[in-house]
Amino acid sequence: MCEYNTEKINEEICELWKRHFGDNENVHMPMQYPALKKDALLFVGLNPSFSDKFFSQLGKKMTSCQGIDHEEFYEWPRSKKYDPQKDYEITKFAKEEYPYSRKFRDISKELGMEWEHIDLFFNRCTSQKDSQKEFTRQKNKEDIELTEFALKQIALSTRLISEICPKIIVVANALASDIYLQYMKPEPDELAGHHFTNINGKKVPIFLASMLTGQRAMDKYSLDRLTWHIKRAFGLHPGSSSD
Repeated sequence: MCEYNTEKINEEICELWKRHFGDNENVHMPMQYPALKKDALLFVGLNPSFSDKFFSQLGKKMTSCQGIDHEEFYEWPRSKKYDPQKDYEITKFAKEEYPYSRKFRDISKELGMEWEHIDLFFNRCTSQKDSQKEFTRQKNKEDIELTEFALKQIALSTRLISEICPKIIVVANALASDIYLQYMKPEPDELAGHHFTNINGKKVPIFLASMLTGQRAMDKYSLDRLTWHIKRAFGLHPGSSSD
């Protein structure tokens, strides 16, 4: 049985920040996770966004977050404004309302199953280009060299994935997929047409993909094929491995 200790992992993430950044005020608090659903369809991204547009929408839709200054709220190392419960509410809002999550919601609804989302890294950044500088010394697509700081985050996110016990994993970011393949080493299943890994004795299908929404999102037909593939892996199509 999986045991997910949210508080423990959040503490370890913050300890990692303390060791790496110290009192550096030019960074933000790392991602802190509320309790996550087990046995869900898990989407994995690269790192949490820190979008001004998102926080502007947040203030309009959540009374408790009206007037929030996100720079002050997520100030590192000692924010006077930070409230863990409010942070969890923000994460919940992002899952339920933010356009980035729309395709996750659509796919999970089509499969009739719960979904979750985590990131490989915990840095809050405004752009992937900025965040990439913190994670990688990338030589080329086939040989991505992660920093020591990034490797320590990967160790935590790997443990997080293991403790969530997902039914299926979809890595929904091209760079995250490259990193997942190189460092987590899922095995290819050529007959099924996807990768897999063993989590707590269970063979879990893994789909390495690009972003599902946004300017660099995959096209409609590629997304349709991905959804069909996920359905097949989950046993919702004739000819699936569960038939």
